[in-house]
Amino acid sequence: MKRSTGVRRGVGARSAIQRSAPRGAGKSNAGARRLITSFEGLPARVGLRSDPYPNRRSLMLARLGFAFAAMGVLRLAGAAENSWATATSLVIGFACCLAIVITLIDPHVFTPGVVRIEIDGAQRRISFRSIAALVVDWLAFAVIMLWATAARAFLIVQAETDGTDFSLLRMPPSVFVVLGLGAFASAHLVRRHRRASQVRTGLHVTSDAISCAGGGPAATVPWRTLHRASIERPGFGAPRLVLLGGDGRRLGAVSVRYLGSDPMVTAAFLHYFRDRPEERELLTDPERAIAQFRRHLEHLEGE
Repeated sequence: MKRSTGVRRGVGARSAIQRSAPRGAGKSNAGARRLITSFEGLPARVGLRSDPYPNRRSLMLARLGFAFAAMGVLRLAGAAENSWATATSLVIGFACCLAIVITLIDPHVFTPGVVRIEIDGAQRRISFRSIAALVVDWLAFAVIMLWATAARAFLIVQAETDGTDFSLLRMPPSVFVVLGLGAFASAHLVRRHRRASQVRTGLHVTSDAISCAGGGPAATVPWRTLHRASIERPGFGAPRLVLLGGDGRRLGAVSVRYLGSDPMVTAAFLHYFRDRPEERELLTDPERAIAQFRRHLEHLEGE
């Protein structure tokens, strides 16, 4: 697996991989840059070990599953008895092929020892954030709405064909299931939009507080209430970075799908600035904050 080049040592160090925000981005994103920074195995050498998610075995099984499913439904499309069955088979086959392509382009949600940072000078904060999860969410929504559109088209065609004999009771139940799924997806998207207007997905760190969203309710956690950050590994789904209070109460959480960074390294970054309030002003300059944290890891390695 290829690793991105690490940050050069020094307070003003810049990542070797640097991407500008796309043109036409909103005003709040004007001048934003995305950095992918590798610590070149340094976190693992000081005990911050993580496994990539998903692992190679899970990826292989997922690709094989999607491939067999795509071949199966496309074969069914050729033997379908009506246009609805054909459309359903084609949409499912397209979704399976799209899933395979996604796992090939961006196989891992995060890579051990690597963090993805978004720098927005106007916000004066450091953001651990990945847009890959948002892209996948939008693609899933597009596939569902395509399927729902095929269901509506089928109903219209049947109504025109049957005329006065048209009856909803004779329609395949799956048509109405898909229409309901489309309505649910639309409502979910509206809810996501409202939530994103309050706190963008990912983990955003300022000198005053930590904000997080993605995979759970949006939350803002002041530094004084943060006791520790831990990694939660549910039985199903992606791991989460969880922010806990002094009494063990859960203050906020973000899925690694939206974090896009090694959660162990991110948690250690939060612990470093939790214990050093006098250094939190560095968080207004993300590159200096990352460089300072790197020096901290190098010091731990040298002990």
